Amino acid sequence: MHTMTVHGTARRVCAQCRQIHYADPKVAVGVAVFRDDALLLVRRVMEPGRGRWALPGGFVDAGEDPRVAAAREAAEEAGVTVDVGDVVDVFANPPDDGGALFVMYAATWVSGEPRPADDADAAEFFRRDDLPPLAFTSTAAAVARWPKQSQPPVDAEHRRALAVASYNRTWELIDATDRSSADDRDMFVEACASRALWSDIGTDDNLAIAEWQVAHTASLIGWGSVALEFAAAAAQRAREANLAPWLQASTCEGLARAHAAAGDRAGYEQWRDRAEKLLATIDDDEDRDLVAGQLASITPPG
Repeated sequence: MHTMTVHGTARRVCAQCRQIHYADPKVAVGVAVFRDDALLLVRRVMEPGRGRWALPGGFVDAGEDPRVAAAREAAEEAGVTVDVGDVVDVFANPPDDGGALFVMYAATWVSGEPRPADDADAAEFFRRDDLPPLAFTSTAAAVARWPKQSQPPVDAEHRRALAVASYNRTWELIDATDRSSADDRDMFVEACASRALWSDIGTDDNLAIAEWQVAHTASLIGWGSVALEFAAAAAQRAREANLAPWLQASTCEGLARAHAAAGDRAGYEQWRDRAEKLLATIDDDEDRDLVAGQLASITPPG
């Protein structure tokens, strides 16, 4: 293996087969839980941030809904039950903070007193004038967003508008011809935000399209394993919900693109062929041409 510049970024490349190694980021979630004007924090026992305090949080398991993961982490690390609310922000953490893509949710405390477990050796609610040493930019961001007073939850129409706005912004970045590395991160983050906002108000169509878009952006960046995870989720949802033929074909195209991004030619060809077969079942010319155009734009793996 040696290092060379690929699309403006230093990457590891096999000297014999020229296979490019893409460093895929992990996806993590956390919850900012306020109770009686106090913020729930846990003290970390592992690096990064060992001995400092952070929001309850952790990595999303494959196929797990991010909201479910956020509630699970609050229970595992702090021993409390929470009602996970809206997305507060999405962070591309620097390498010193673990390098993960971190989705921060607001959450309402439901029951239980803080009791540390898992990756924490202490858990408690802190007042804003008595905060301990903090870990991670996401924890500092939660403090910066400390609510001045209780706010009513964002209604479904507002969330729908935010989801659509993030979806449209993602497409603007997808269509850009001169994206920087920062633009790539923003593109992926916007797609993730749209998927998170649809989580409990969207139809199966909304969710499948949002998962396809997350996979699409990850494929364009070269994050093969992330692309495969979301593309598989989209395809499974489209199949189980018996969505329209164009959507099923589109999710197969997404899997073909994800396999290509991961360097898997056999997987790419398998899902490309499935998508092409489904094209014949699409009645609307515009929908069929859209999926066909996406298929044609995939660069086959070497």
